[in-house]
Amino acid sequence: MDAFDLRVRPDGVVIAYAAAGALWLQRLDRGGDLIGDPRYVSVVGGRVRALVAGASAGRAVLAWLRVEGGEAHVEASMGNGRSLAFGPPVTLDHWSPVASSAGALGERDLALRVTPTGAFRLLHRAAPMPCGSGMACATFGHSDLDGSPSQRVPRPTLAAEDVCPWPLPGVVDAGGRTYYGLCTVADGQPRTTLYMLQPEPQYAQADPALEGCEPLGVLATGEHGDRAAPGALFAADCPSGREVVRLAEPGVSPTPLGGVLPPSCGEEHPALHVGAMTLPLATGRDRLEGFLPSTVAPARSRVAWTGEVFVVAALEGRTLTARSLRCDQLATTP
Repeated sequence: MDAFDLRVRPDGVVIAYAAAGALWLQRLDRGGDLIGDPRYVSVVGGRVRALVAGASAGRAVLAWLRVEGGEAHVEASMGNGRSLAFGPPVTLDHWSPVASSAGALGERDLALRVTPTGAFRLLHRAAPMPCGSGMACATFGHSDLDGSPSQRVPRPTLAAEDVCPWPLPGVVDAGGRTYYGLCTVADGQPRTTLYMLQPEPQYAQADPALEGCEPLGVLATGEHGDRAAPGALFAADCPSGREVVRLAEPGVSPTPLGGVLPPSCGEEHPALHVGAMTLPLATGRDRLEGFLPSTVAPARSRVAWTGEVFVVAALEGRTLTARSLRCDQLATTP
């Protein structure tokens, strides 16, 4: 097993994974039980270093980064979200990395978002470019997966000489704004710059945060019935523990919220707790791993709430495991 992703669906969750030179999908129901056999998607050459999946309005997408014969390839395939049938892969970018940069490519070199109109946008590692110092900078670009081939060409957005092994915490939309981050290394320490883009009125913001921490993920607020103001929560594993900062209104710096606490289990639905902030899980939701204690959601795991159980998926070595936990089981895990 090389890479995987876990996404919520109306009928449960789906795990996308790369194994034995191919991409596969495995569905689980809302109780966390398997639905049928794994579904074959596509053959892939080389080794898949990162894989992301998404679905919207009856459509689905898979995107992956693979390394083969000294070359890196970013590819994607569009499909039907109900039948999980996918078309042929398309190449978004490719380049020939030196051995060291090829080894640095990993699971957090891709981040996928679904726009309010249901379009798929991929933030991903792109071909390196020269820096002012004469070195080659790692770059990251946005690709429109719904557009014509010319629109799929990545638009360089971010560049840095030294990025973390886990550069992209993720990307989300909330309140008409887009939030994402990039982890770089300065003076031997990781530091994540958090970005906010607002199209109307046009505004852009970049703030350093989470110094010395490994970013884990980002969660939108105000978009899923949680009644919080629109914004984004960025989670990270820090020397002090698992911490979260919030970026919301334009012109306001990131606000530390405090540590991640165990969820509470109400009669209707569970709720996440970060410092004094409460986020009810009124519907199925994924990308929860950074917002649960590390004892149940390690840094390399994926966690989703199906509406009935939490599904926790993780790679243990090269073996993919998935377990389902009721809220009370997860909340009392030591």
